[in-house]
Amino acid sequence: MTDIVTPFDAIPIDVRRRNWGWFGNPWPGFVCYDDGGRLLADMCKPTPVGEACLLCGEPIVAGDRGQAFPCFTADGPPAVRHAHAECALRNVTGSVEHLDGRCTCSDPDRPVRSYRDEALEVWARFAGGAR
Repeated sequence: MTDIVTPFDAIPIDVRRRNWGWFGNPWPGFVCYDDGGRLLADMCKPTPVGEACLLCGEPIVAGDRGQAFPCFTADGPPAVRHAHAECALRNVTGSVEHLDGRCTCSDPDRPVRSYRDEALEVWARFAGGAR
C-alpha cells in the first residue's frame, strides 16, 4: 500500500512547502489541514517577513499568516511569492462592499480603500475575525 493519494503527494515535501506552503498561525481550510482535519505541519514554512504581499503589495510582518504561490511573469523567471491569507480570500470573494453591492462597480463615487483593508474586512466576515 502506498501513501500517495494524488500526483501532488509524489512531489518531495521540501518542494511542496517552498511552492505552496503556509506560514503563521493555521486557519481552517485545505491550505493548513488535510481532508481528515489533520494539521499539515510539514507544509508550514517560515514567515517571509519584509516581502511584499503578492496581492496587496504591503509588507508581510511577523505574526501575519499566508501562503506561497508559484508565479510566472512575461518578463522574468518563475518565482515563489507569498500572500496574506486574508488577501488570498479577498482575491476570491471580492471586497465586502462588492459582496453587498456597495462597491465602485455600483457607485463610482465611493471612496477606494486599500486592498489590505478590504481583505481584513472580508476575513472578519467569513472567518469570524480570527487572527
